[in-house]
Amino acid sequence: MSSSQIVAEAAKTFETLFLRKDGIAARSYSPTHFMAEVTFADTTMSDNFRQGGFGGSGWGMYKNPDGSSVFEVDHLFVRRKMNVNEIVINQITAIGGKQVLTSASGTISEVEDIGEAWRCYLEQTDGKQTNEFAVGDQAYSQMIGDIDESTLENVFYWRKVVGIGINYIDLSKTDAATNSDEPHAGDNVVQLGNPTDTSRQSAIVIDVSREGGALMTWLDDITGYNLTAKDSINLGRIEEARRGPRSSATSTSATGTAPSTSSTSLSPTARTSYPSLET
Repeated sequence: MSSSQIVAEAAKTFETLFLRKDGIAARSYSPTHFMAEVTFADTTMSDNFRQGGFGGSGWGMYKNPDGSSVFEVDHLFVRRKMNVNEIVINQITAIGGKQVLTSASGTISEVEDIGEAWRCYLEQTDGKQTNEFAVGDQAYSQMIGDIDESTLENVFYWRKVVGIGINYIDLSKTDAATNSDEPHAGDNVVQLGNPTDTSRQSAIVIDVSREGGALMTWLDDITGYNLTAKDSINLGRIEEARRGPRSSATSTSATGTAPSTSSTSLSPTARTSYPSLET
């Protein structure tokens, strides 16, 4: 074996033992413990990271074009104290910067425990009682609710509709997204997906409050409690570098008749203090 061959074989061996530093992608299969400071010059993310509120997945730490830092994750649990200068909360409300066009929506006026489900009575709209939900729908809500006089709680649930009436929907206690909370009076709820009815598996999200500019997202095939890669059409500015495997698909426009849908909205509300979160 020549000296060049020996060097090549040695290089292959070292490639399996050390991470590369020459810009070529490498993957470590060994647990790594850093005993000193670690500095990241660019984005750090999980292998399934996709930026976005509805179609996003995984976790990522990156910088906005203005240099501000962003940490994007599904659930954030703080064991002790959190100090913030400002909290922006996206919640289901009647008006706001992010609208969701879907097959049904409503505001809960009263909740009754009926055993295997919660019976949620819906408020009247313009003096009329309407219920556009169907059995099998997935009912979604994200609100800010009171824990006590000084503290507010982020309430989230995504539950299956197992029964309906003229003025109520029954939400399952067991068929729901992970970490779903109980429904409460005052919650705004929207239909978001259906496991079997293809005519109720789509939604349109119009977000004019995002930092990157207005974006309209068409969601399709919502058959479970996960919106990862359900965005089939995006109209607006998309940061391709952080959109994951589907980033090669540019913003797409489509024409056709406007769907006859109900609408509610996800509205960011500025909060200036914590834990009281005064408006």
